[in-house]
Amino acid sequence: MAFDASWEIDVFGGTRRAIQAANAENQLGIRGPALSARIVAGRGGQCLRPVAVQSEAMGNRSRESETQHKTLAIVEAKFKAGFATDLDVEQQSAQVALTAATIPALESSERTAMHTLAFLIGQQPGALHPN
Repeated sequence: MAFDASWEIDVFGGTRRAIQAANAENQLGIRGPALSARIVAGRGGQCLRPVAVQSEAMGNRSRESETQHKTLAIVEAKFKAGFATDLDVEQQSAQVALTAATIPALESSERTAMHTLAFLIGQQPGALHPN
């Protein structure tokens, strides 16, 4: 009966690290679904915050835009009455346009966050968007 055994000195710990890596992969296989669920839940939470922030910012911009339109109407009325200059009208018009220009970027950010959230829960990208 022959018995053959060999020993290798593990000077740098390569064998020990290989065993630890194999054990870690085994544990990941066991805990993988639970870990995946936690990752999805965490990422979903990360998506909800931008949706809420963008929604609030869009509401603020809408109210700001309404106020600026009313201010523009007042400035135009003052201009017609001779109490304001055409520069005042142009400045207020530019402010209205500037505010209106920021709204599409906010809508795009909200839509992107909603698409990401829908993907994480297994829905089509537009499924969660109210439009």
